Amino acid sequence: MLVRSMDDLMQKRVDNAPEPQIGFPGAASTSVLLNPHPSGGAATSVMVPDHELLRMIGQGAYGEVWLARNVMGTYRAIKVISRRQFEDERPYEREFTGIQKFEPVSRSHEGLVDLLQIGRNDEEGYFYYVMELADPGELRENEDEGSGARMNESESRSHPPAPVLYPESYVPKTLRAELRRRGRLPLEECITLGLTLTSALEHLHKNGLVHRDIKPSNIIFVEGTPKLADIGLVADIGEAKSFVGTMGYIPPEGPGTVQADLFSLGKVLYEMSTGRDRQDFPQLPPDLREIPNHAALIELNEVLLRACDSESDRRYQSAEEMREDLELLQRGHSIKSRRTWSKRLAACRKTALWGGLVALATTAALFFARGLPEREMRSAIAEVNDLVAQGDFCLKSSSEERLVQAKALFQRAIELDPTFVPAHFGLFSTYVRRGAVEGNSDLQVPLQSIASNLIRIAPNLSESRQAAAMVHWSNWRFREAVADARLASQMPAASKEGRACAHGTYGWMLLETGKPEAALVEYRLAVKADPADPLQQHHLANPYFALRKFDLALEHYQRSIELEPRQYFAHWLKGKVYEDMGRFMEAIDKFETGDRMVDGENTEAKHYYDQLREAVRQGGGKRYWERRLELALAKSPPTYYNIATYYARLGDKPDAYRWLNIACEKKSFYFGLMHDLCWDHNDPEFQAIARRIGLLQ
Repeated sequence: MLVRSMDDLMQKRVDNAPEPQIGFPGAASTSVLLNPHPSGGAATSVMVPDHELLRMIGQGAYGEVWLARNVMGTYRAIKVISRRQFEDERPYEREFTGIQKFEPVSRSHEGLVDLLQIGRNDEEGYFYYVMELADPGELRENEDEGSGARMNESESRSHPPAPVLYPESYVPKTLRAELRRRGRLPLEECITLGLTLTSALEHLHKNGLVHRDIKPSNIIFVEGTPKLADIGLVADIGEAKSFVGTMGYIPPEGPGTVQADLFSLGKVLYEMSTGRDRQDFPQLPPDLREIPNHAALIELNEVLLRACDSESDRRYQSAEEMREDLELLQRGHSIKSRRTWSKRLAACRKTALWGGLVALATTAALFFARGLPEREMRSAIAEVNDLVAQGDFCLKSSSEERLVQAKALFQRAIELDPTFVPAHFGLFSTYVRRGAVEGNSDLQVPLQSIASNLIRIAPNLSESRQAAAMVHWSNWRFREAVADARLASQMPAASKEGRACAHGTYGWMLLETGKPEAALVEYRLAVKADPADPLQQHHLANPYFALRKFDLALEHYQRSIELEPRQYFAHWLKGKVYEDMGRFMEAIDKFETGDRMVDGENTEAKHYYDQLREAVRQGGGKRYWERRLELALAKSPPTYYNIATYYARLGDKPDAYRWLNIACEKKSFYFGLMHDLCWDHNDPEFQAIARRIGLLQ
């Protein structure tokens, strides 16, 4: 089942952030105030020894970049990361650890920005790192990488002399600025830059690190040399599990791997060489034949097609492989010809092995029948495959903003290929998740329509049966829903997302009908099918919670948050675990964190949670539940199911069942009846209610 996960608050820029007056070379260290966190509180006071911070020149979600001047009069860039910008300690410490590991690597390759100094002030709650400064640029950056605006495709012009650095107007020279200023770059320049950056990635990867956010605005020029910058997301290979980065530069399986870095670089080279936006990939310029040396551009496109293939096993396996192909192009060799011969050689080898393959065919069929992953359905239209991959990536966040993007991406894919099952199922999943996010149960019409389309297009695929199961469930026809979900888990699926959702949906319905052990089996299969999906991780935690294995539940909720920090619901569910463990203050903190991700800073919500904290201080757990009940009864309209659970926790069975019956009659509760720990499942009165609505089967 797909449940809600609201987007966390965007880090808001404060327009009145102080900017000190520009001083003179050799001036003493200056102290500045960082923009405060949206939750309020005093701004962080920052001082970097032997540096004068002149003015802020960039800002991200968790830090600010300042133009600075050291005691020798040399200009530097300094990034300051404040602890107060992070909800938890772990991501703050993880970013600091990544910087520490990158620092010695950075100065050993010309394609990586040099880190010159790292400092930390735990009392004020920040750390910083000093970097070499990019050359002065001519145009201010538009930091929005997601606009999708098409670039100027005019012929490139020669580079003007590097401008003098004027601190009061300095902007860094980035590849993004160059592309906007010059349009499509000469092919030789693209290959040269590609060689520098593939070599830099090769060096980074050999040191066990990945970049995770390669895009034109994160490539700067220092004395004319391109360098990978903005290294705040650098992490160890194998530990970089969070969904970070920028849409369009991230492969379908998500960021955090060697191949994901190469995919991103391939999209950057595509923009450079074609003058088109990365969302247009793999389209070539319409005036291709009029471009000088267009045959060489077609050869470079062979490198890009491999780097950005939607199937990871067909991509470059290392930066060294990609660099070697670019070197061949630089020497005038043909990549297309070499690949043609490779395919012919492979065909010959396949012919020699044909007899053995025939002998293995029956065994292979048996393996597939036992549940090995089926081959994913692919559209004949390359753009459709890219749109669906991007939509699936958005769904992994489940933030409101990403769900809006997902809906548009899937609808566009359906327009281009009306019978493509993964696009229809992605749209169906978007509506399900948006309904959970918005608390809107009145989605039967669009869900029924999409489910009908899926059944008409592909009646024998898992996605169609899953859609039918969810429509039954939304109409409280639980027995039919479980039957369809069971069947869906046994049918072939069109994609790994469909396979994961098949097991996840069946697992959710098993849990909601009181079978946590069976649900655990299905959730494990769901995670195995799509281990990068944070929603499947937090669903896996739910049966552990129902079985009172609280440590395992907390572990999987935390994994979900690490994969996608904007998981509202995982924070909230951690709060529920803490409640049942009697750790009420921690539970309140988690509930408040989740609510803040949904609604931002809210005075009413803060007052609500402050009342709960005061109740715990006054009378412990009993007073906590009494206060929750008092506040719920005062709410209009009342939350019938929540009131029932509060009475149950206070030991008042008659009132608990009275309110539970009202909730069932009005169909006005989120499901959880069969695994909320406040109910006695052996109580005949409870069993009668559960049987009447069909959850106890």
